[in-house]
Amino acid sequence: MKRSLYLLLSSVLLHGCATNLITMQQQQAMQSAITMPKPIRHKATSRVEPKVALHENIKPVLIPPPNSYKPKYSHKTVDDYAEQITMQLMQQARYLNAGSRIGVASFVAFDRTLQSTDALGNQLAESFIKEIQAYGLPVVDFKMMNGIEVRRDGDIVFSRKTRDLSKVEVDYVLSGTMHKNEKGVRVNARIVSLDKKTVVATARGFIPHFVVNEVIPSHVWMSTP
Repeated sequence: MKRSLYLLLSSVLLHGCATNLITMQQQQAMQSAITMPKPIRHKATSRVEPKVALHENIKPVLIPPPNSYKPKYSHKTVDDYAEQITMQLMQQARYLNAGSRIGVASFVAFDRTLQSTDALGNQLAESFIKEIQAYGLPVVDFKMMNGIEVRRDGDIVFSRKTRDLSKVEVDYVLSGTMHKNEKGVRVNARIVSLDKKTVVATARGFIPHFVVNEVIPSHVWMSTP
């Protein structure tokens, strides 16, 4: 009797363990059969910015000076300011006379080289030739060639090639420097003796930006920060 009961109990326990084992195996199989969805990976759309090739000659963006005055109409020209500067020079030029030969050179930018000029510097030189001549002083034009060169496009008498020019004798030279800012150009003019390298006369003037821009558009601007 006891043995029969023991065998019955053992069979029940073994059946329960087997059932649990089968259930666990089924759950594991079901879990292994379930395929989890792969995470969606969005491709990184990396925006490639165009590469800007920097160059040494690229200048910064320029804007008009905000605090500068610009009239709707003005009759002022570079010649008017050259006339004012010439009056100052003649008040100091006590050593000049009717026999003093003066050469007028282009005005240069006030930088470390003192050898760069532009249309404004050349225009100032042309204006001073006229003004000095008006005071009765002889002006030597050293850009004059030995003769007239006849070409298809015209008859040329001026040149910047030294081989085309003859040696001229000059006693004094009128030239100067230009210093630019957001309001205009400050001009420093001087008459110097070529023989002694002494300064005979000096003068200073200021040309507003709206007058300079008539010669060179956008010549005097203010750099953006």
